[in-house]
Amino acid sequence: MKHPFISFVVIAYNEAACIERCLNSLKAQTLSDFEAIIVDDASTDSTPDIIESRISGDQRFKLIKKPQNGGAHLARKTGVLRATGEYVIFVDGDDEISPELVKILKAVACSRPDIEIWRFGINVKAEGDTNQQQAYATEQMFNTAFGEEHGTTILMRTFSDTLQNREVWSICVCMVKRELCARAFITMADSRLGYMEDSYEFFILAAEATSLYNITDVRGLHYHIGAGRSGRSSITCETYTRWVTEVHHMVKELDCYVTDNSEGDVLPRCLEWLRLQYLAILGNEWVIRLAPADQVAAIDCIRGIIGDSDTLRLLLPPLAARCNWILQQENYVPQEGEEYYRWSEAFQRIDQALPFSELSEQRENARSIIAAVRSRVERHKLEMQRKEEQDSLQEKELERKRQEAENNRYFSLPSSRFRRIEQRLAPDGTFRGNLRVVFAERIHGNTAWRL
Repeated sequence: MKHPFISFVVIAYNEAACIERCLNSLKAQTLSDFEAIIVDDASTDSTPDIIESRISGDQRFKLIKKPQNGGAHLARKTGVLRATGEYVIFVDGDDEISPELVKILKAVACSRPDIEIWRFGINVKAEGDTNQQQAYATEQMFNTAFGEEHGTTILMRTFSDTLQNREVWSICVCMVKRELCARAFITMADSRLGYMEDSYEFFILAAEATSLYNITDVRGLHYHIGAGRSGRSSITCETYTRWVTEVHHMVKELDCYVTDNSEGDVLPRCLEWLRLQYLAILGNEWVIRLAPADQVAAIDCIRGIIGDSDTLRLLLPPLAARCNWILQQENYVPQEGEEYYRWSEAFQRIDQALPFSELSEQRENARSIIAAVRSRVERHKLEMQRKEEQDSLQEKELERKRQEAENNRYFSLPSSRFRRIEQRLAPDGTFRGNLRVVFAERIHGNTAWRL
């Protein structure tokens, strides 16, 4: 029996709004030498019904209904182990495939049957609150890889800064030989992974592969950014804490793989790079996705998951960036309630809990820039206090002058013409003169008339 050239492994969970569009893109292929294995991950909406209706009568499509939701990683693993094609391409249920993809990939793969992984390019469409600028930046990031790679270079090009032109870890832009794909996924965890799970999957694929070729000028995937976890929409503290937990679990799983398969230092170094990259990404999500009150609560939660040292590694980049920005603005002083205060207080709690030797240099640098901002705030408070005192004195002097002017409206000075007339009518020292003085004091507090 002839096997199809490509096995598309399509995963779907509650994708009723998008799955038909995805399946239509497969049906529109100009070369039909493929099979599509669709894994429904126990959807609770009408996704399975839409799939069955759309693929009815088409023998190239097979639907697997999972009885229990296990997440994208386990859905992919289920699909890979049922695939029969020469190559495997993973497709998320909310994305689409270019109509010429099978035709183009078959042509290039037949010319180089030794290549195990072919990486193609993407077109990005912004969805939800994701703006077009972010979509363009994502396209640029995915479509810059070029050339042929072999051995450990495949892993290092994606999971280190050692080599130039670092590449992406998405497995949804790769056509992988089925034998390699099945071998790698059998090695992978049999548990739910979650947030950034494609990085885990590509790490093991790259570690197992011997060759990769980039053809990113072939825009094979139509990616809808912002439709799923991608984008910048707000999340709750609970969701963020779950993401951190999932990443922590993935690092443990990768550590087991590296321990069992490492013969040199490449895998351990790449894993450490990835672990720090996870913290950087989670730190960015912490800044842009969480409400201010949830940021503080999340820091306290994740300390118990990843420990104080990694929590500090997550917190320090945004804290340092904020402090440096403040110091670069000549006259800017953070107001009460701004990020600087919340983030520096979170840092101080962790700083006090850590042993002196852990991250000592990073902590000292953070203390220095926090102190620099605090010094500016204190100077500003002193300046404001002095200004208030000066303003108070000036106001009192103005009030005195206003009162004096008001009094002079009614009572002239002794040298004035009106004063001479008063002296004739009510001379000082006489009964009339004394009445005049008492009247002025009681009405206006003016004592200028008293001799």
